[in-house]
Amino acid sequence: IGDGALWIWNIADEQFHGACQIVDLYHAREHYWAVAKACFKNKEEQNQWAEERQYNQQDSAAAFSDFAASRAKLIEKLQSLSADDWTRRARHTIFGPTTLRDLVHFIVDHDRSHIQQAMAVLKSA
Repeated sequence: IGDGALWIWNIADEQFHGACQIVDLYHAREHYWAVAKACFKNKEEQNQWAEERQYNQQDSAAAFSDFAASRAKLIEKLQSLSADDWTRRARHTIFGPTTLRDLVHFIVDHDRSHIQQAMAVLKSA
């Protein structure tokens, strides 16, 4: 499970070739609304488009469970790497040539940002 960024799919394909790749629910919703905003200029049209597709009816618990299982597999794989494995060449969609070590740092920073967002929402409830 990833956020839809090409560089994450590339890592997943390299490390788990042939595995099913799924956009996590948070980012799927984010991409979904980006499409709605691009296609429809006013909120009423955007909301109607979303309601017709029953987007908010998706099973968040199942998506979270899949995400947690995928993260656990990735962590297990990363923990088994040798020092040389961490220097494998990779390519980030935005930043270009990089290493597996750098890609993992991007993943961690990205997730950390979303964790902070979620914690802020939980604190305000």
